[in-house]
Amino acid sequence: MTLSVTKLSAQHRAVDFRDFLDEVDHQTDKGLAVHVICENLSAHKAPAVHKWLLAHPRLQLHFTPTYPSWIN
Repeated sequence: MTLSVTKLSAQHRAVDFRDFLDEVDHQTDKGLAVHVICENLSAHKAPAVHKWLLAHPRLQLHFTPTYPSWIN
């Protein structure tokens, strides 16, 4: 599936990530569970994002390990 995201910030702020999740939520079928794989950035774990996720339980975040050496 291809999503069209209109606004992205190079600053990696929690508000930008929350806006991204909102776009994903609006552009996917409401009957589907959505799993998002994220890096361990603090913006992904901010209170604004946590609050948004509580209101949208079909979206679940999964985090990569802290150090990327697991890829090797």
